[in-house]
Amino acid sequence: MLRRPRLWKPLVALNAVAITVFLWHMTAYLIVVTIFEGLGRRLQTEPSTDWWAQRWFWLLAPLAVLVVVVAVFAPVERMSRRSSRRSH
Repeated sequence: MLRRPRLWKPLVALNAVAITVFLWHMTAYLIVVTIFEGLGRRLQTEPSTDWWAQRWFWLLAPLAVLVVVVAVFAPVERMSRRSSRRSH
C-alpha cells in the first residue's frame, strides 16, 4: 500500500515531525488542563455521561495546541537533522 504516493507522502510528512510530536504532546495536554482548570472548571474523574461528553474536547483541544507547537518546533527539528547529516 505504501508504494502509492498518495499514502506515502502524508506518512513521510508525519515522520518528519515525529520526535517533535512525541516530545511535546503531553505539554500540549497540560496547557489545555491548566487553562481549563484556570477557568474554574473541573476535570471529570469518573466515566460518567459528562465524562464521555467531554471526550471530543480532550482529543481536539490538545491536538490544536500540539499543531501550534509542532509548527513552531518542527523547523528546529529539521535544521538539527540537516546539521547532523552534514557532520557525518
